Amino acid sequence: MNSQKKYVKKSKQSKQAKKFIPTSKNDKYTVNENAFEDIVPLLDFFEKSGLLIKTAFGNLISGELTENDLGKHVAIFVDYENMDPFFHDKKFNKGTDQTAINNFDMAFKQSFEAYRHLIPKGAFVTGEIMIQSRSYTKSDGKIAIVLHGSIVASIPFEMINFSNLEKLCESYTMEGFVVVCTETSTRFKLKQCCFPQDDKFGKKMHTSELTENDFTKEGLMFCDSGKNEKFGYHVASLANVSENQVIATKQVNGFDTSLIVLTNETTIQNQLKNPFDGDKMINFYETIGEGPTYRYTPKCNFSGSNQNLVFQKKFDGESIVLHVDDSGKFHMLIRFNLDVFKVLCNDQTTKISFGWTKK
Repeated sequence: MNSQKKYVKKSKQSKQAKKFIPTSKNDKYTVNENAFEDIVPLLDFFEKSGLLIKTAFGNLISGELTENDLGKHVAIFVDYENMDPFFHDKKFNKGTDQTAINNFDMAFKQSFEAYRHLIPKGAFVTGEIMIQSRSYTKSDGKIAIVLHGSIVASIPFEMINFSNLEKLCESYTMEGFVVVCTETSTRFKLKQCCFPQDDKFGKKMHTSELTENDFTKEGLMFCDSGKNEKFGYHVASLANVSENQVIATKQVNGFDTSLIVLTNETTIQNQLKNPFDGDKMINFYETIGEGPTYRYTPKCNFSGSNQNLVFQKKFDGESIVLHVDDSGKFHMLIRFNLDVFKVLCNDQTTKISFGWTKK
């Protein structure tokens, strides 16, 4: 089989463009059995013990993995309050990362108070832990919980093409969107390239801070962080609005567009209509290149009707799953990232599975 090429960064850093060296994905994701933690038997053990775990393997099936799947990313979500010491040690550096523990404790408290009463019994909804250390967030050293899909872009269907959507991301000064197809619940990533201009590939993402001119009158109220006139769109997700509110409007390549913060009730209803099954999100547009040459091409991966697309603001934090079980008990499940590896077993056989390399 022809090896796929992957570019990994050298350990030495430079102020110049980052240097990458090619390495085989097959080599990078091949490990000895003694250096590998296989999640598959562990999942069976922990689930039988009663620990609530939700897998996000998408269309990857244990026992049916091939070398073409090497390096693919998946995840599991584990019940935070009832987490086994195995997962606790892995997430929190054997219990020494007290800052992270405090943040997750706070995340549980906030999500319980804000969303528990809105989630139907048996339902799962997803959100994002936003670390509040940036200038446009509410207060230093704290966190906030926002629901996925709580801020959406209103755009005309006829403006959905490569140049217009790239300009849309740039105009609203954000990383990008999660594009949801309401017919299939499929999700796509739409992000703006943000590599240095001097590498002669792509372009640098517009990174200037938002000002009051970027918001509607209501947006100024909902998005003001309260810290030296710093603003952030995601702050509106915390406002618990009583009705959907337009927080920003811009004309993008001649099209009228806006950002809307939805009520928590509407956001959860939309999530339940279009549940996320953990399938890995692919890019809305196909990409070329690796490392600093990575960029979108105008070829679209979505082939359906543009009228079935919803553009949700992409949040840059850590994903969580919120769940209310049939008894009414609230759970917050936190994320553990996994990769697909080829394992060289001690009995001279090989297997392909999900897991981590041991540190």
